Amino acid sequence: MSDSYPASCVQSADRPSNDELVTLMAGVVRRDKGALEKLHVLVRPLVTAFHEGQVQAGRLHPDELDELVEGTLWTIYRQRLSYDRQHPFRAWLLQVARHALLERFNKPRPATPFGIKAAGVSPASAESVSS
Repeated sequence: MSDSYPASCVQSADRPSNDELVTLMAGVVRRDKGALEKLHVLVRPLVTAFHEGQVQAGRLHPDELDELVEGTLWTIYRQRLSYDRQHPFRAWLLQVARHALLERFNKPRPATPFGIKAAGVSPASAESVSS
């Protein structure tokens, strides 16, 4: 392997450290609006990438992406007390995103005029996410 090849494809300069995210989350727990806003700015790309992966896998319709990302960001606040500082923040964040996705799969889907379910996720593909 070349010495000039980066250790990671993710540029660390653009990536907040776990310590920074944990500090912001501590502010969110204290209901610091500024910390919440900054945390959302920093984690939005990761949450978006997670849910975009579900669109690419065919588990989610592209029109649902923005709503699901926003819902996941809101869930971070609602679930703030479940975060344990002893564990990596990103692991917790992806668990929150995964649960938001599963909640979306479990929501009743609107029917079309002919009684056919609207385009979206089948129960089989939803189960593959929970595995």
